[in-house]
Amino acid sequence: TELKKTLPGSALFPPRRLFDVTNPAQMQEFIRGRNVAVILHAAAFTSPPKVDKDPTKALAVNIRGTANVAELCARNGLKLVYISTDYVFSGEEGNYTEDDKLLPQNRYAWSKLGGECAARMSDSALILRLSFGPNVFPYPKAYVDQWTSR
Repeated sequence: TELKKTLPGSALFPPRRLFDVTNPAQMQEFIRGRNVAVILHAAAFTSPPKVDKDPTKALAVNIRGTANVAELCARNGLKLVYISTDYVFSGEEGNYTEDDKLLPQNRYAWSKLGGECAARMSDSALILRLSFGPNVFPYPKAYVDQWTSR
């Protein structure tokens, strides 16, 4: 919903019934004939307690689904932006960089790291490890310009 407000009008936001990451043929059919250059892959099974109860769904969506998206991008010359999580780190230190040691603490985190492995197979993938927490971001924006951050 927020992305729809900020991305260009030409951006597509297909619902799962039209672009299901567990259905490679359907995804291929959806992009056929459309001018797609980048796929922002944010689809995921995101509830750690539910992943613990149904790890096969996390395998299907977070790992194989991401592999399906990465393969779709590779076969069609598309760029991939994969939304991952800061849960891939231990959580003991904070202020992590992409070079810090990975140590997922639960099945959800392991499934997202599995998705990262699939995304890394694409030559043109960007992985974003985001933190989704209960605290509201206290700043009006994260960057003043393209070179400095606040």
